[in-house]
Amino acid sequence: IALGADPAALLAAATSLPVGLSGAEVAGGFSQDPIELVQAETGNLLVPARAEVILEGYISPGERAIEGPFVDFLGRTEPRPQPVFHLTALTRRRDPILPFVAEGAKVSDTLAIRSLMASLNLTLKCRTERQYQVRWINLPVETRLGLCVVATLVPYKGYVYQLANFLLSQKLEAGFDKLLIVDADVDAVDMPWVVNDFSQKVHTTHDVHIEDGAPLGPIQAYATPEEERAGLTSDFYIDATWPAEWDSAEIPVRLTFETCFPQEVQEKVLRRWNSEYGFPMKPVVRRMEERWMKSREARRPETPEAREED
Repeated sequence: IALGADPAALLAAATSLPVGLSGAEVAGGFSQDPIELVQAETGNLLVPARAEVILEGYISPGERAIEGPFVDFLGRTEPRPQPVFHLTALTRRRDPILPFVAEGAKVSDTLAIRSLMASLNLTLKCRTERQYQVRWINLPVETRLGLCVVATLVPYKGYVYQLANFLLSQKLEAGFDKLLIVDADVDAVDMPWVVNDFSQKVHTTHDVHIEDGAPLGPIQAYATPEEERAGLTSDFYIDATWPAEWDSAEIPVRLTFETCFPQEVQEKVLRRWNSEYGFPMKPVVRRMEERWMKSREARRPETPEAREED
């Protein structure tokens, strides 16, 4: 058990890795620098050399003791049997700094780390396993990871349904139980924009989708006793994207500084922002790669089905 290890090692430990992949190698990849390891005192394991404290020991299969109550980001657990760790050696730095997480805080370290790593993992799965045109996925800490926000291009009719079903198949691993899909010109981590698109684009009849018989996840506090016993609840996703079959001329212009003012006006305002207008902070300008911009060509790439329709 390594306490106060390199932050990259903590991120690697919070990542779902395939069997056989070294957590130390992944941590080195995160930091772009190898994680220094040393041999443990009582065994042949390699441990982080810069950790504040290293606890060595063993756990006997089947041996349990009562632990708790305990509070984590999933909720408060009651006392229950847990494995017993037998300490055989302790090494530490002089005056070690012992890190801890204040669970129950509005945004705890656990929430932030799990949000970052789960969001990254889901984004990579969408891009590599299914080639979905996903810009970014975010599990907002404000929702205690119960909501998954997906920013994506919508190239053809039925795409959102396919993407939603794939992501909902991953929900138990990530923890979320609600899915919100927005267009790619929305930054999935910008919650005011996300909420705006939710309120403006979602048709209350056509865009809210519920399907019963889904597995019950770890954070669903709303579950009834019957659902708890059965281990089942409902899948739920909301489509907050413009329909793929709409022509670009049918899509309303987003009301932003970047879309509502001529380029010369924008440049003049930005140039005068600090010196003449007296605002102390730098202005926030929304820019994105061309591939994520709204256009019929970007939203509807050529497919055999599209060619037949044309």
